[in-house]
Amino acid sequence: MTPYIPFVPTEAFAIAMEEEWHNAIFQNVNVSDEQAALLQTVPANAAKSTTGRVRDWIGRLTLEISRHYDGYLQSLLREVESLHITVQNQQALVDSYKRQVDALPASTGSGHSRQPKIGEPPAFKGSEDKTKLEEWLNLIVLWCEHEGVATDKQRIVTALSKLQGPAHQYMKSYYVKMREGKDLGTWKAFVAELAQIYGQHNDKEGAKKEITALFINKDLASKDFVKYAERFHTLGHFTEYDDSLLIDKLREVIPRDMQNRHPLSESM
Repeated sequence: MTPYIPFVPTEAFAIAMEEEWHNAIFQNVNVSDEQAALLQTVPANAAKSTTGRVRDWIGRLTLEISRHYDGYLQSLLREVESLHITVQNQQALVDSYKRQVDALPASTGSGHSRQPKIGEPPAFKGSEDKTKLEEWLNLIVLWCEHEGVATDKQRIVTALSKLQGPAHQYMKSYYVKMREGKDLGTWKAFVAELAQIYGQHNDKEGAKKEITALFINKDLASKDFVKYAERFHTLGHFTEYDDSLLIDKLREVIPRDMQNRHPLSESM
């Protein structure tokens, strides 16, 4: 840094000497020696007084200017020194982090998480799947948490990408919403709709009551037969009713044109 040089007035600010005052006042003036001596007293006193005051004023002004800029530059110097120390500390911190990263095992890679890798969750086919709904949902949530999938929409989309077969058909309303750019709702509501049909039914009697309600709910069958049939099939598995009984009940609600195209077998 260039050293600071205090302000010093140049020769242009110098005060005229007494002899210069005398020569300037009596130039081209004819007076007697006695008159000249008397007259010289006045300007001499004026010059002496003025010179002293002006020199004193300039001296004080110069000192004040010097102190002002000296103080300001000293303050700037302290700030620069403080910044220099901060930069040194930051560099030491960066060097420390670099040494820690260099010391990591090569297999971890640079800047990657050291969490164990988790495979993608399997597909879910609904009533045809050996994996229970609760187990599959746990795998979905675990994978989403590991991958940073946080919002309800992201979780629903992830789950929808894994639905196949009857489960895919059962949740087709969500795929329609996605195509139309509509809101998919909450993750809780999505899980509840899946659980309504694929949830574990440990209560056989409860399953029988539900399927009995389906026997007489022909409106649901005509409105969405795919959803009706999948729910019917799932509940029938838990009730352990005879397949022939279930098929007869299903024939009562299945559309006639569908019966002609897809005759029901004697095994559910």
